[in-house]
Parts: sequence; C-alpha cells; structure tokens
Amino acid sequence: DKESMQHVQLELARDYLLAGLLDRAEELSVELEGASPSVKNDSYKITLEIYEREREWAQAIEVAKLLAVGDRTEKYEKAISHYYCEIAETCLKKNRIEEARSAVSDAIGHDANSPRASLIRGQVDINEQLFDDAIKVLQKIRDQDAVYVPESLETLSIAYQGSNQPSDAFRAYLSSCLEVTPSISIVLTIAASIRDELGDEAVAKFVANHLKKNPTIRGLTQLIDLHMDNTEGIAKENLSILRSFTEALVADKPAYRCNHCGFEGKKMRWYCPSCKDWSTIRPIFGLEGE
Repeated sequence: DKESMQHVQLELARDYLLAGLLDRAEELSVELEGASPSVKNDSYKITLEIYEREREWAQAIEVAKLLAVGDRTEKYEKAISHYYCEIAETCLKKNRIEEARSAVSDAIGHDANSPRASLIRGQVDINEQLFDDAIKVLQKIRDQDAVYVPESLETLSIAYQGSNQPSDAFRAYLSSCLEVTPSISIVLTIAASIRDELGDEAVAKFVANHLKKNPTIRGLTQLIDLHMDNTEGIAKENLSILRSFTEALVADKPAYRCNHCGFEGKKMRWYCPSCKDWSTIRPIFGLEGE
C-alpha cells in the first residue's frame, strides 16, 4: 500500500545517506514531501542532513524552518542561526563585508544569545574599523556563555588596540570574566597585557596565584617561561627540561569535548561531526585544559 511504500522509500533514503550517495538520498527524501506527516517529518531530517554535509546553507535554512515547530522550535532555530553564521564566515573570507553583516544579523535574529554570532559580528566590525562596536558586541559573550570567552580573546585584543579605550578597561573586563569562568587563556591574556607595565616578577606572582586555585599544565608552562627569562646556568637548564615535560603532557590531549556524545578534538567546532548537533562542543576545563 502507499504508506508502506513511503516507509520503504524513507529507509532506502537513510541507507543512501549512510552510504554517502547523497544525490540519491536527496531525490528520495524530496519525493516524500507529500507523504504522511510522520514520514514527511523524517524525510525533512534526512534532507537537512544532506544539505549540512554539502554545505548548502541557504537550502538547509528553508528545510529547518519547516522542522522548527512545537517543542523542536528552539533546536532548529539555533541550527538556523548557525547556518547564517556559516554564510557570514564564507562572506568574510571573500571580503564581502555587507553580505557578512546581513547574514550575521539574521543569525542573531534566530538566536539572540549565540556567542558564535557575536564573535562573527565583532570580526565584521573590525573589518570596517568599528572598534568600539566590536568591543561592545564581543563582550556580550561573557553573559551569553562565558566558556566561549577564550575564543574571542584574539579578536577582542585587536579591537582594543584599534580603539581609544584604555588597556585597564580591557583588563577589568577580563577580570570580570575570570570570576565567571576560571580560564587559563584569560589569565595568560591578562598577564601579557600587564607584563610591560609591571614586569616579569609581578606577572609570575599573578599567574602563580591563579594556579594555586585552578592548576593547569598550560599555566605551569607559562610560569616556567617567566622564570626561565630571569634565570641563568644550571637552574635555567633544569627549568628547560621541566618545560619540555609539561609540553609533552598536553601535546596530544584534546582541548574540546562534545557534551552530548563525548567527541573530542584539538580545535573548536560549532558542529559535532559525531552526533551531528550544533553548539554542543565546549572547551575542556581542568588540569590538561583551560
């Protein structure tokens, strides 16, 4: 009967998808748009995954809008926001700034609390030398999801360098972030900003005080570097040996982990390649991480 045939087509589309035959999977899933509601909904999910794999973000947006109903609304609204972010990043790479700004505005429209959208918006503002605007939007990340603040530090540092705002304003913001999330990346950024002003000894004391509360190998490596700069002879050689050990301890360790499936990697991804979900990968905190 017709319904059984639709279910067979749906399962065949899944098999094509798993086999990597995306054109055939797409053809079957599109044919099922007129099927019963349950089959049609599943066919939309297959079509959406195909468009994600092919990076056809505009088409993915249209399909996700069809799925964003009822209790699934929030999930797919966040996905749509990421699709617009992908479009914005592509435009930025091609220096199509106005298109990037439009896309990231759409991303914010679908998820106002997206740290990724704030990060891209900051990059767009910097491209147009709107440094104060970039600072304002990048600092929103602390309140949106503070664990992603380390991802914004390089861009934020550029924004402060281009603006007329004092360096102590940057440090004050970073200190407020430390109260929310004890990130060694934030500590090291503060240390770099005060080194010329206060000297190595003050910076070493600052880093050491943080490590007493939140020990990390990356922090220890930085502390060793600070002491090596002010040490000579055998002591410096011994510190160099110790530094090589600390580097080896974290060399092959993952820096990010998906909080849904446990996938781990060394670079930040907004899309988990394992469970195929968005915004689930986060920095790893602890001795070998942040």
